[in-house]
Amino acid sequence: MQNYGVTSLIGGDTPGTHSSDVFYMNHAGKFMLNDAAHSVLNATHPIQKIAVSSGAIVDGLSVTYQLEGGETTVMNHGSTFDPPSSVVSFGAHEVLAGVYGREGYITTYKRDMVNNIAFVIFDTSTEESRTVGPFGKSNQGQSFWESDVLALGSFGQNTTHYGLSGLFFYKNPTNTTNSAIMPASAQAGNLTALD
Repeated sequence: MQNYGVTSLIGGDTPGTHSSDVFYMNHAGKFMLNDAAHSVLNATHPIQKIAVSSGAIVDGLSVTYQLEGGETTVMNHGSTFDPPSSVVSFGAHEVLAGVYGREGYITTYKRDMVNNIAFVIFDTSTEESRTVGPFGKSNQGQSFWESDVLALGSFGQNTTHYGLSGLFFYKNPTNTTNSAIMPASAQAGNLTALD
């Protein structure tokens, strides 16, 4: 039996509405996207690029997903700048191994938000990783880290700025990219506390 996991919400849930990029997993274990065609996600190489709209905080993300047939589809979360603040492109063998940053209450905007975000990208052919970001300048709130991200979901609204309230992540529990970038001692459970 195939399955997938969904993380807790990062940031807040207001203002805005719920948006999930994954609609469901079908009986064959394929991830169906929540676009008009209910396209089949390429689970081996799911994300082609992430366009980030940010300033003081993360205003929004636009994710281009790779489909099984080689086509792409774009799904937006919050505000999308034209042009975006930055575009994170993924190579043919790269996957999103991790997402980290800060989230929580922003006193200026008087609500919980995604304050900054960065991406750890892993190349499955060379076994090398790279980090892109962080995007957003606020260091308020608490830190977060999620690994083996397959797709995104959000609470937000399509406004000119500050449209993204919160994010959550779909994870493929059969994905093991993190084991390749994790030190061998951590994989074996042999971690030593540092003084």
